[in-house]
Amino acid sequence: MAQFSRFNLADAERRALVLVREMTAITNLDYQQVNGTDTLTASSALRHLRDLGLLVMKGSGSRTYYKLVPEIMNSEKVEAIPSQNEELTPQTSSLYEGLAPHISPSDRGLDAIT
Repeated sequence: MAQFSRFNLADAERRALVLVREMTAITNLDYQQVNGTDTLTASSALRHLRDLGLLVMKGSGSRTYYKLVPEIMNSEKVEAIPSQNEELTPQTSSLYEGLAPHISPSDRGLDAIT
């Protein structure tokens, strides 16, 4: 995602963009888990990414989540986000738990099981 180099994103913001690209959405809790931060830090970072025009906010209150703006999601250039620190390791626990309420059974592949 060389097109984002002009934004000078922090590694935590880059991890968030990788996560939202892979999972299609990110919540405040997801950001906290992947980056080991608190609620206020996650809120501020997600708002910053939204204000930069990289994410779009959906829902409200405790059901707020963020998605990549359609122009980015549909871009063929979305491959990898280069890191300023190649030693990056995600600080994850259970990212799926934070997104589970926002993912339909068919998106989880559960409809094929039943």
